[in-house]
Order: sequence, then C-alpha cells, then structure tokens
Amino acid sequence: MDGDVYKTRRTLLERLHDRNDDSSWKEFVETYRGYIFVVIRRMGIDEASTEDLVQQVLVKLWDKLPEFSYDSKKRFRSYVATVTRNKVNDFVRSLKAEQKRIDKTCSDESLKIIEVPEVEVIAQQEWELFIANRALQNIRDSFSGNAIEVFERMLDGENPEEIAQSLDIKKNSVHQLNKRVKEKMIEEIKRLKFELE
Repeated sequence: MDGDVYKTRRTLLERLHDRNDDSSWKEFVETYRGYIFVVIRRMGIDEASTEDLVQQVLVKLWDKLPEFSYDSKKRFRSYVATVTRNKVNDFVRSLKAEQKRIDKTCSDESLKIIEVPEVEVIAQQEWELFIANRALQNIRDSFSGNAIEVFERMLDGENPEEIAQSLDIKKNSVHQLNKRVKEKMIEEIKRLKFELE
C-alpha cells in the first residue's frame, strides 16, 4: 500500500493548524466522523440527535485543532473521545434542564450524565470495531478471487467445509485463504492504530 495515501496523525494534525487547509480538514472528517458517530450512539443518544452532536463535536475540534499540541505519549483518540463526551453531557444536561422546566421533577432514568470510565469502555470498543472495519476496507483490493469472502464467512462462524463446498474449492484452500487475509488484517490494524490512535 502506498505510504503517501495515509499520512501519519502527527502530520495531519500539524496541517490542521492552517484553518484554510480544506483538504486536510476533509481527510480528518473522513477519518474520525464515523468513530465519533458510533461513540455517541453507544452513549444512548438517538440517531437524529447524534447527527447534530457529531457536527457540534467536529466544529469544536475544528476550533481547537489549530492550537492542539501533539504529544506522542498520549492518544489523540482519547482527546476526541473527551470532546465527544463533553458535548454529549452538555446535550443531556440541556435535556434534563428542559424536562425540569416542563415538569419540576426529572423522573426519566435514561437521561444520565455519562461518567468517564463508562465512556472509555464505549470508546475503546467502538475504536476496535472502527479500526477493524477500516482495515478490512483498506486491504479488500489486495486480494482477488474468494479470499475476502472466505475470511468474512469464517468470521461469521461458518463451517469451512460448507464454505469450500459452496465456493467449489478445497477445504485446505479455505484455511489458506483465511490465514492470508487474517495476516494482512493484523498488519493493517497495527498500521492504522499507529497512525490514527
């Protein structure tokens, strides 16, 4: 894979110091928007409100990133998760305040401020899923034939014998194809974690 296609996060973050660099901002949004979305959804926010909150988080990041100082000892995604959590908590507080204004008591237990440990668990789970999905997307074109299909079907728990029969290949080929894709996936996941985390 061409190294120029994926810039390191440090390089991207440095380019984002220039607010007029539209291509860098677009790359940033394409990289992190999906992650922000799933973290907010996992925090119990409905889809319509999530779309609004994603935009608010991105605006906040756009505002803060020109001043952001990269620290290789810290995870950038933790910063993104913190900004996301704060926006969601602000949103939940505003819902609670509105509810109190309507009815002097707030009896809806589903409206709660999400605590840091809970957000970290959600953010970690969604980050792993986000990275795995992106890695599979990135390596898809590296394989021809049945390799990706075999890998996905094995992930879904399908029996190797059934896969071999339905694709008219040998069972040994199923295991070999799965192993090749799995090795490439692991390599790509490591690369993405290094670049994006």
